[in-house]
Amino acid sequence: ITRQVERATAYAEKKGWIVESNNIYRDDGIPGAEFVKRPGLNKLMANKDNFDVVIMSEISRLGRDLQRTAYYVVELVEHSKRVFYYLSDEEEKANDATTKMMLYLKTFASEIEREKIKERVSDALYRKAGKGYVTGKPVLGYDHKKINAISANGDLTFSHSEHEINYEEALIVKNIFTMYGDGIGLKKIAKVLNGDTDSNHTDLLTKYFNGIVPKKGKANKNAWSHVQVR
Repeated sequence: ITRQVERATAYAEKKGWIVESNNIYRDDGIPGAEFVKRPGLNKLMANKDNFDVVIMSEISRLGRDLQRTAYYVVELVEHSKRVFYYLSDEEEKANDATTKMMLYLKTFASEIEREKIKERVSDALYRKAGKGYVTGKPVLGYDHKKINAISANGDLTFSHSEHEINYEEALIVKNIFTMYGDGIGLKKIAKVLNGDTDSNHTDLLTKYFNGIVPKKGKANKNAWSHVQVR
């Protein structure tokens, strides 16, 4: 994002245009298929009266959805805003049938690329999972152990992460399964894990956890819930 802002700003200055800091819009770390939860994009469209030109590296930076990306570009053009891509030094006209068709072809290519990226990521995750490597966030009962390897140039570098049993957490997991197997409901298990002072719960805490309230899980820093137990 920082690099794109720098390049777009330099492109504007080369054209003799003024870039005001309040007219720099960014959506960092948001997938190209997302258009609702896009504060930067939403702010840009709401502030159309505050600028004359929109600069981005290429059409996919606005989005990777065929219909919605084209809609936003046409919306800008129809409000007399000029749209430029600094990588190709190209202006997006989208003001007649031919230029609109070209716009749709570019957004179509962006959506195809998004689908290919998704397929490549899924394939890579399947391969990693097949080797027993970590493919997601830490889960209760396991820690992530980083594995290094020698790179092609002879340097020691990070290769992947593997699951390593966290025996303290693993005991909590086993006890939860035991409680559930003994017929105790999810909500009651959660209350026991949270150290609820009701006598029924303290008795169960003593039976299954030696009276010691277990530490919270990785994803529930504040309290256990029946959803997390399930």
